[in-house]
Parts: sequence; structure tokens; C-alpha cells
Amino acid sequence: MKRLLFLSAVLCLLLTGCAGDTVVSPPPKTTTTVSATTTTTVVTTTTTTISTVGGSLTVTTQPLDPDGFELTDEQVISLDALIASYEGMLAVGYYDITSGYQYTYNGEQSFPAASVIKAPFCRYVLGMAEQNDLDLSAELIYTEEMYVGGTGVIKDAAFGTVYTQEELIKLSIRKSDNIAFKLLRLVYPAAGFKQYAGSIGITDIAGIKNISNSNINAINAITYLKDIYSYITEDNQYGKVLETHMRSTVNPMIRSTYPVIRKYGWMEGAYHDMAIIKAPRPYILVILSDHDEGSDEDKEMFRVISEAVEAVSGN
Repeated sequence: MKRLLFLSAVLCLLLTGCAGDTVVSPPPKTTTTVSATTTTTVVTTTTTTISTVGGSLTVTTQPLDPDGFELTDEQVISLDALIASYEGMLAVGYYDITSGYQYTYNGEQSFPAASVIKAPFCRYVLGMAEQNDLDLSAELIYTEEMYVGGTGVIKDAAFGTVYTQEELIKLSIRKSDNIAFKLLRLVYPAAGFKQYAGSIGITDIAGIKNISNSNINAINAITYLKDIYSYITEDNQYGKVLETHMRSTVNPMIRSTYPVIRKYGWMEGAYHDMAIIKAPRPYILVILSDHDEGSDEDKEMFRVISEAVEAVSGN
């Protein structure tokens, strides 16, 4: 009951910017280090072309229309209090696509990326295929050497089964298939992806490692999603393909009343979701955590934080 009252008070403050003459205090927590920051970035359209493994790739940033939108101090304090009320390590990032306003909580805290990295990797693959006229119907064979456990459906297939790159991209996103992801990396190795990541502003290139065991923080997750947003909203051959896959994923944790374009990740020490919300005022939301049990309480945490952010998003 106390927690329900606390969450109700926080939601009231988020919606109205005030709660009488008092500031809501969160219940005691055990292992959260608070580091909340807000920034607003003004971006004009820029185009960067890199030469990478298998060809070249041009990346275009999405221009912004800065209109002064930002959270109030009271809303920031209330979001901080809500996130801090949960045990364990959490990082949250919110980015308003129209204005460039950004809020982060523990934004530089590093986590195992788990499967969220599959979304920017597949965006990279689709961009390479489009701009270098690569054939996504090219086939790869699932062999015993390529077996890896965890999520996905290929692990249950017979060795010798053939998959096109197009099918592997779909399975990597929709089913978070680990073997599909591994097969794609045979054709599109880490070196090229790292060049792409650097070109869009990812700061921890060393943390990408061999992609599958990479690290991520909320700030870099926002950076990946900003580029994905540009890719799916511009006139790109595979933009709508990527959007459709990311709107058809399993294990939805981030919630919204609007369409959600997302990718989750789940492994030991990591339980994440990152999403583009196609609201009238579109925004990015990233929630990273070490809550690797995936319990009902963990899912409820994602729902509550999602609803709190949507409440202040200007939609």
C-alpha cells in the first residue's frame, strides 16, 4: 500500500509539476547510484560516408526543430525519485526527437548489451545491403559449429538448414535469435559495425568487442535509436522492413498507448528494453537494468517507468 501511494504521488507530480508544498521522497533503496542529467542538442542535417568491410555506408542525421520543449525541474526530480525507488542498478534515457531534449538517469552506467545490440547491427546490415547492392537472398547454412543456446528458433532446426540473410535479419529482431545473429556476423564482421557505430557518435567503441558480448549505456542506446529513427523515416529501401520487424518483437516491456518500435535484451546481469515511440511528439525511451530474473515485478517496473515518461512527453 505504501508503494502504491508513493507511485500515485510521483505520477501526480509528473503530470502537474507540483505536489502541494512537498517534494516526494522515495522509499529506501539498496544499490542505486543517482546521476541524472538533462541536455538539449540542436542538430542540423549532416551526412557522413564511411568505407567499411564490404563497401561504403552513408549515415544521415535527422534534423531537429528545437521548440524549447523540456521537462520542468519538478518533473525531473519526480522521475529521479521514481527510478531510485527500485532496487538494483537502473539506467533510463529519454530523448525528445523534435527538440533534441534529453534526460538520463545513470546515463553512463555500463551494462552487458545482451540482445538490444541486434537492432543497430541489423540496421547496419540493411544499410550496407541497400547502398552496396548486396543480395539479401544470399544463403547461409546452419552447421553444428554455429550452434549457440539461448533465444531463437534456429537452434531447433536440423544442421544443414539454409537461411537467406533476409530471413536471418527477421529472426534476429523478431525472435532475438542468437544463431541468426551469429550467422550474419560471418558476412558482416565486427570491424565494419564498429566503424558505423563511431560514425553515428557511439563513444565506447572498445565496448562493442565482437558485438555479441558488447556493453552499452543509456546514452549510447539513445544514439543507436536516433540513427534507426532517421533510417526508418527517410526514403530508404529497407527502412520499413526494419520498422516492421521491430514492431513485431517478443517480450515487450516498454509500454505506450502509441506504436512502439523496440528491441529487448535479457541475459545474466541484464534486462533491457529500448524503443522509439511513434507518438504525435515522437520520443526515444531506454530502460537498462540488472534485474535479470524477468519477474512480474520487473515487468511492472518497466510499465510504470514507461507510463511516467509518457505522462511528461508532451503527448
